[in-house]
Amino acid sequence: MDDEAVHGETKAIEPAPISSVLGLENTRPLTDELAAGHLGRIQILGDWTTRAATLRRLRSLRTRSVPVKGQDGALLVLADTCGIEHEAYVRSHSLLPFVCFTIRNARMQSNNGFWEHTVISLVGLRSPRPRAYMCAACVGGDISRRGYSYWRRAHQLPGVHWCEQHGDPLISTQAPEAFDQMPSSWRASATPGPRELANRSNRVVDRFVANVRWMLAGGRSWPVETVRAGLLAKAEDFQLRLAPPGNKPLLSDLAVAALPLSLIDELVPGASRKERGKYLSAIDGALAGSGGTPVSVAIALTLLFETAEEAMRACCPSTATA
Repeated sequence: MDDEAVHGETKAIEPAPISSVLGLENTRPLTDELAAGHLGRIQILGDWTTRAATLRRLRSLRTRSVPVKGQDGALLVLADTCGIEHEAYVRSHSLLPFVCFTIRNARMQSNNGFWEHTVISLVGLRSPRPRAYMCAACVGGDISRRGYSYWRRAHQLPGVHWCEQHGDPLISTQAPEAFDQMPSSWRASATPGPRELANRSNRVVDRFVANVRWMLAGGRSWPVETVRAGLLAKAEDFQLRLAPPGNKPLLSDLAVAALPLSLIDELVPGASRKERGKYLSAIDGALAGSGGTPVSVAIALTLLFETAEEAMRACCPSTATA
């Protein structure tokens, strides 16, 4: 009966407000809360068994009389459920700005680098790391203040091994269902990361982290051609080779020489064993026509520019007027 009322098929009984049905006054997304973890908290509150079951229930409770075509992905359902504007939710709670930092096809994004609904639906809940990361101090503070803990989006960025707020090393779990539970559920079994990364003793690592944080904070994607043009102009100063044949050094050679091997292997598994001069597309692809992956772009930004601000001016010049 409730579902029928929501969809406008029965008008004799008004449905209860979504906030009353789910207690959403306690589950609106918190500052920098990861969308996948936000969905997990709602799943726990509703006592639903799976992510899919939770989304089905939320869709049935949506207040729109006619669902909008193309706006039924998880992120957009969560935004509707909490009464938050779609673009604001995607930009503030997903990792999409990093995962899709560059996009080749202009049709895959709309105004000001925002993504079309297909991209949001396919990539919206994706994390770029195979593990789920948390800060024990954040978890303890959450429990003390709120009675529950939540997943920070910024902790899930590649290469981030310490909490910006507390300065403490992050711990992590490889449980595939990690975001379906609160971080406090995994704190006791979580493991620490490499000490050399958590101690923040490497300026290049600090620069890499500054770049991935900036990529996320931009809240949009950029044309591959624009980003690659900025990288190529700087690569000329380093006299880097762009394709497999040749004797000039490669971007991947610089990476292996400058970054801790533990970070290299986290970003590109096995890359620390790369032979000098051997082309490695997972890193060198940032300078290729394809534009590479967000991780390879972050590596290039780190090695070719002294600061994230310099990289932004060179590779994403429209930020000055966006």
